[in-house]
Amino acid sequence: MARCLWSVIGSFLRPFNLYLEKDHWGTRLKWLALLLAATLTHFYLLVMAMVIFNAFLLSQILNDKQSVIAAIKYSALTLILILASMWVAGYFVIDITSGASRGFGYHSMNLLQPFNPAPLESLYFKPVPLATRGQSFSYLGLGLMLLVAGAVYQIARQTKRVKWSVVLPLIIAGCGLVAVSLSHKVTLGSQQLFEIPLPNLVEGGFGIIRASYRMFFPIPYMLMLAAMAVTIRLNSKKTALLLILGCAGIQFADLLPIYENTNMYRVAKPSPLTSGAWDILMDEIDHIVLVPAFPAKTRDRGPYSINDHSPWAFLAASHGNTINVGYVARYSYGPRNEYQARLIEEFMRGDIAPDSLYVLARPEQLAKTKLPLAESLSPDLMWGLLDGYAIIAPRTTSVELEPWPATFDPR
Repeated sequence: MARCLWSVIGSFLRPFNLYLEKDHWGTRLKWLALLLAATLTHFYLLVMAMVIFNAFLLSQILNDKQSVIAAIKYSALTLILILASMWVAGYFVIDITSGASRGFGYHSMNLLQPFNPAPLESLYFKPVPLATRGQSFSYLGLGLMLLVAGAVYQIARQTKRVKWSVVLPLIIAGCGLVAVSLSHKVTLGSQQLFEIPLPNLVEGGFGIIRASYRMFFPIPYMLMLAAMAVTIRLNSKKTALLLILGCAGIQFADLLPIYENTNMYRVAKPSPLTSGAWDILMDEIDHIVLVPAFPAKTRDRGPYSINDHSPWAFLAASHGNTINVGYVARYSYGPRNEYQARLIEEFMRGDIAPDSLYVLARPEQLAKTKLPLAESLSPDLMWGLLDGYAIIAPRTTSVELEPWPATFDPR
């Protein structure tokens, strides 16, 4: 957990560090390396880094460190290399209509979220119900709120000491990230304030980052670095040190209950596949086939559901077998639907692979069609219930299955 936390912190601090570096070829190569690393890490991280990168270019132009033409050339070269790396990594295997997912605004950030630790509870703030499904990673913490408030107060008193040509591009970038994180459906607490109508093409494009609340993730780091810089620059060393340490102490105390309970919802769930017969069957097969494939997750069977592929995926992986389902953030709808239809058609006519274990993920739906497998099943196959799951598997004398209910009986 700690290693993951520091990796995330490093991911967000590095762009701001490069933003403040003097422009030279070394800095440009670092930016390119950072953007390529973000491309191969997560698309959301690439979007965030690109916003800060463009702020860096704007800052260079405003401070006469780079001409507009030179910035455009550098930006174009960087974009070409990023697109090339995306192509090599397989970004474009999925067609654009499948990649541009629906649901932009469903996972947006709430206006109350930076000050609300929901669903957890901090030392000084109680969770408030939210209308959106964004997570609590956007909570700033009381210490950071106080440090930022103090920095804003000092800037208001000494505005002439602020170099706006350096600060303004970063402010624009921050406002852009916040605007996207809020999406076109702006909510406050449990209420939706308003919704800005978007053309279907625009809304579909933004659907690529439908979990838009994540665009707020760099903002706390931006505020932290800016507030620390202002505090150090506009105060004596002793005063700045006391202010920063004091706010850090308040921040630690406020976030400690969240750190202590961060895994409270990640309790290991027992697998519903308790019979030792599964291990025997795994030695007889090479592949697990859920019919139909791509079942939806539900919670109607205790910790797992008959529609949840997680236990099957773990079972297959534990024995070095393969499985026909999985979870991915994006997939091509066309090939997926074609595979689903072909799988159902083959199963319904009794075309059962002898090296596979078939699990009826939704037997109640298939039962309505009165499975036409009467003369099709091989005598080398057996069927029945195991741990309550309807299966068809290679016949073995080492495993005894419960009778298959008459409504599901293929014979």
